[in-house]
Amino acid sequence: MRDVCFTFEADDNFIGKAIRWFTDSDVNHVAAEFGSIDWEATWVVEAIPKGTVCRPSRNRKWTYIVTPKYDAREHIRAAQDFVDRKYEFKAIFLFAIFILAWRWFRLKWHKPFLKGKDQICSELVSHMVLPVLGPVIEDPQWTDPGKLLRIFQAYPKHYNVRKMDVDE
Repeated sequence: MRDVCFTFEADDNFIGKAIRWFTDSDVNHVAAEFGSIDWEATWVVEAIPKGTVCRPSRNRKWTYIVTPKYDAREHIRAAQDFVDRKYEFKAIFLFAIFILAWRWFRLKWHKPFLKGKDQICSELVSHMVLPVLGPVIEDPQWTDPGKLLRIFQAYPKHYNVRKMDVDE
């Protein structure tokens, strides 16, 4: 594994647009991308409804690329294991989605102005950067892609943030 970066995406599908609208952000998904020494390809680690996956990164249209100024490789596996254990995707991923939706609606009912969004992809990446950013990320489970991007932009000593051109 080499050259780890965090990639943000703005999907044009209905779900992507809805997430961006609810989170008031220009991105709706975040993942960790890395180059593979063994396979000579670029791979992505991301959280999707079926669980955390590692797959080739092909034909992805990234909106932002964030390159850490430290070695982030050691944090990827630990974050994946944590999120997979917490939500137990492989056994009951539909139930996990129901629990996430219930928790979000219950919190909004009791605290309607809290800006928690409960997106698992952001929680995965939050756990990858938690050892470096520490208390900056108050609660990884309430981090959305837009908030995570703003955190990266606020710490230029740790991260290089680059907005992709339309041509790239």
